[in-house]
Amino acid sequence: MEFKRVSPYKFVVEKHGNMRVDALLISSDKLIQYVEKDKALEQLLWVATLPGIVKYSIGMPDIHQGYAFPIGGVGAFFYDGGVVSPGGVGFDINCGVRVIKTNLKYDYIKDSLEELGKTLFKMIPAGLGSTSDYTFSIEESKRAMKLGLEWAVEKGFAKEEDIENIEDNGRLEADPDCVSRHAIERGREEFGTLGAGNHFLEVDKVVEIYDKDLANAWGLYEGQIVVWMHTGSRGLGHQIATDYLDLMRPKMEKFGFKLVDRDSVYFPIQEDLSQRYLLAMGSAANFAWVNRQVLTYFVRKAFSKVFGMDYEKLGMEILYDVAHNIAKQEQYEVNGKLETLLVHRKGATRSFPKGHPKLKGKFKETGQPVLLPGDMKRGSYILVGSEKSIKETFGSVAHGAGRVLSRHQAVKQITFEDVQKELQREGILLYTNDKVVAREEAPLAYKSIDLVVEPIVNEGLANLVARSKPLIVIKG
Repeated sequence: MEFKRVSPYKFVVEKHGNMRVDALLISSDKLIQYVEKDKALEQLLWVATLPGIVKYSIGMPDIHQGYAFPIGGVGAFFYDGGVVSPGGVGFDINCGVRVIKTNLKYDYIKDSLEELGKTLFKMIPAGLGSTSDYTFSIEESKRAMKLGLEWAVEKGFAKEEDIENIEDNGRLEADPDCVSRHAIERGREEFGTLGAGNHFLEVDKVVEIYDKDLANAWGLYEGQIVVWMHTGSRGLGHQIATDYLDLMRPKMEKFGFKLVDRDSVYFPIQEDLSQRYLLAMGSAANFAWVNRQVLTYFVRKAFSKVFGMDYEKLGMEILYDVAHNIAKQEQYEVNGKLETLLVHRKGATRSFPKGHPKLKGKFKETGQPVLLPGDMKRGSYILVGSEKSIKETFGSVAHGAGRVLSRHQAVKQITFEDVQKELQREGILLYTNDKVVAREEAPLAYKSIDLVVEPIVNEGLANLVARSKPLIVIKG
């Protein structure tokens, strides 16, 4: 497939065949080589064929093959006349990332790292099928899915201030009656669970500050200990995606829509079934925010236990929490006119700049933190959204490093001992319930996060604020 370079970090595949728009790829000479090694580009071109798509389908620097949409893909559709795609949101609805600050410095905790790691590992339910000590009834689970973070405050898992530091204040429009009982049954035992796969919890040290004024406004500084977590809606979100794919698939033909593969399902946004899906998706998104909040509650308890202080004295405030598997109704200028669009972000992070009408409180003044986790060796970046991302990528950037090896390839090439030694050389403590998952998630299986951040920053889609490196890694 021929790419046309339009800037040092932007490449276009011009529309051809059934494509309604061009496909835009934010990448670099070092990353572009990976794009055709799986079906990611093929999937990106398919997104460009969908009814009602606006401007172009977009691939981020971390793009790799997913289900229907590529992971690291963005597609925006006219709300009137466009489509919604459950595969364009993904099976782990509102999989997302949260960063929790502390007022601890590395020198203060370095002799307690092993105790902290063991305490966190004991308190955080992790792994495939992991369940929590907090299991709620069907009705209470539905209340959590309806209310999001407000429910977590009510139950004592959150304080009011937490809500201010979460995308959309931790609540989307939702109707749990649009969710199957089976999905709710799967979710009600998973409040406060990490799960498996690429989900993780890390204790990191801030190693570099790029924007001192912004870092100061957000309470970040060199040597600071921060906690990263990455998880989503677990079995609940997976079941909702499965249910609606099964409901929509046999009815697509009525609209003249055709499947490319089993997951390439799309449906007119204005149809009742699509509206029910979006309300079910909102329910899963709210559950995911509650899930990360209950995990935050566990993390705060673990730190308090190890350091003998209340979490508030430890400065354990949420920096921010962002979703990266979601579809949202947002407004953008299209051909000189403000239009309401449904923006699908599949492995892509919102990156709104200061002054954006969707932002509130201090983030209205500074812009939104963008959280980009790397692999468990090379660390992660904190950036801030920019105005250019609104104009060029529907307020979106990458969501992380992105795979270069499939899970199967990683297990074939890498032993658990390899992973342990690599992390030990960096002074990183690894805790895992599953050695195979650790091999699947080895640093070698991922692109360098430095390479992923480079095109984003150099294209002006987001700006660097800080970087952190792992000290403790907890995997499922």
